[in-house]
Amino acid sequence: MRLAVRPYLLVMSMTAMSACTKVADVFVCSEDSQCRIEQQEGRCEPSGFCSLPASDCPSQFRYDRSAVAALAGQCVLEVDCNAPFMPSGAVATGRCVEGAPPVIDGWLDEWPMELFTTRVTHAEVIANGGRATGTWSTDEVANDASLSAAIAWRWDARYLYVAARITDQELVGTSSKVYENDSFELFLDGLYGNGNVAPELGGAYAEDDLQLLIDWNGVRNMARGRGSIGNINEVLTDTKPSAAGWTVEIAVPFSILGEVPVIPGREIGIDIVVSDRASPPTTDDPVLVWKQTAPDPSPCGDCTTVCKPACSTLHFVPLQLGGS
Repeated sequence: MRLAVRPYLLVMSMTAMSACTKVADVFVCSEDSQCRIEQQEGRCEPSGFCSLPASDCPSQFRYDRSAVAALAGQCVLEVDCNAPFMPSGAVATGRCVEGAPPVIDGWLDEWPMELFTTRVTHAEVIANGGRATGTWSTDEVANDASLSAAIAWRWDARYLYVAARITDQELVGTSSKVYENDSFELFLDGLYGNGNVAPELGGAYAEDDLQLLIDWNGVRNMARGRGSIGNINEVLTDTKPSAAGWTVEIAVPFSILGEVPVIPGREIGIDIVVSDRASPPTTDDPVLVWKQTAPDPSPCGDCTTVCKPACSTLHFVPLQLGGS
């Protein structure tokens, strides 16, 4: 029987042990028998990490400290990736994570290319009710090389994961104002299609809604419930430059997206904006608003001339949580 052993490094002098320091280690299991830890019978979770019985967790199990940092010590949240659901014809679908969750480090090695099905390009934005502002070419190949994005969606019981590959020929990020730099903007409506009253309120932001703006340097700004929030620590983000431009990786906890079960079939409202800024920024800078489904102008608070996703959740379209 193989045990999930936590190694320790013993630092010793010539005469006596002078210190004992834990060496960080992650143990990946494949069967329950590998998770007998300190005389406790644990189990190997679908994520590939050991858990131990814990009466204070709804699932009755808690991840051992040998799990990855994002899970170590956390209650196991159970989700059945293969539970039946009715496809809704949503604009985007998220794949359920059964193995180890993505590490939010800006590198997208854990994201298969076939997941990047949400495309934000000048041609698609114009054809599908979005908005393209700034100066654009009549050559769509040139436009895609100037500014475009491909986005993938994944989820587990704890997080909604988002990854984006952004094409941008020249990265600009010198301004202290995030929106004046090359940036990616993510909009989420956690209770979309689940009794959300936002349409009756003219699309006003509620507590289950999130706006995240992040530039290519990784500097971010967020708003939630129409109130500015300088930092939401629960939301994990990272960015990296790439050969074509830059990448961004995001994990948004479902705990801030409304108290609705995290199961296959759940819908979440989404929208995306990508910007290619000059230094200093001008009105000629290319900006792509993925969806612009509400009338323009529409009743959305203080945005009376140009209605944007930042002003109204009426623009959002559905992302459906799918299977594995």
